[in-house]
Amino acid sequence: GSVTLTAASTTSLSTRAATVTIGGQTVTVTQAAGTLSLSESTWAPAAAGANTPVTVTVSPSTVAWTATSSQAWLTLSAGSGTGSGSVTLTAAETTSALARTATVTIGGQTVAVTQAAGTNTFSLSSATWAPVGAGATTSVTVTATYSDAPWTATSSQAWLTLSAGSGTGSGSVTLTAASTTSLSTRTA
Repeated sequence: GSVTLTAASTTSLSTRAATVTIGGQTVTVTQAAGTLSLSESTWAPAAAGANTPVTVTVSPSTVAWTATSSQAWLTLSAGSGTGSGSVTLTAAETTSALARTATVTIGGQTVAVTQAAGTNTFSLSSATWAPVGAGATTSVTVTATYSDAPWTATSSQAWLTLSAGSGTGSGSVTLTAASTTSLSTRTA
């Protein structure tokens, strides 16, 4: 006689195995894994934030999947599902002057996300200074939009020195004007 073996539709993205014993003889059954594909493998949201749907296609329709984000600023509309569907990725507005990255994993497949850097602006507490001829010092406060925004400071003249040549985010620079040896006004 014969025995008919019937395997139910898989719910897994992994191969699965079972054994059947018939008349003392063992039959090993290995069922192929389900498949999953994504409509996107990369995404580059703007610094202002954005969202995009990612289509999840599975076969057979009984396959279950989970979805995770590697970063808190990148959220997902669904953490799991069964069968084909969609997950919306939402990137929050950036808080950085640098591009940032995250990875979304859906059913073992990944979407690499690189969000654009924010546009930083700097402001200074003073744009002009007129030190006395005997020399003087003053402090200039640098205010940055983002705490990780790099900046540099340079002097165009040797008689005007700076306490810092660079910084990150908001800070301050002390300007020191040496005593003049000239009867003429000098500018830096």
